[in-house]
Amino acid sequence: GTYSVFSRSRRTCAYGNPYVCWGYMVRFAKGPGGGNIGFHEIPFDSRTGQRVQSISQLGQALSAGCVRQSTSDAVYMWNWAGLGTKVVVLA
Repeated sequence: GTYSVFSRSRRTCAYGNPYVCWGYMVRFAKGPGGGNIGFHEIPFDSRTGQRVQSISQLGQALSAGCVRQSTSDAVYMWNWAGLGTKVVVLA
């Protein structure tokens, strides 16, 4: 589908688990349950600072629809994709 970036947050946490957080969130869609879907860095546990997934797991379906990225890629996307940027998702 075709979407547009509608909001961005430098840091945010999961709706259902406030200890799982990530940076550089660029939102472009809503999931079936109303949650936001977007690009962001690998999540971390805010209590320990430890990543909850690894770089080697990028590309695997481990989220509710978001596109997880390395921090450097997430920063690049954050700097590039402003509000209204067109996002095309191919299946």
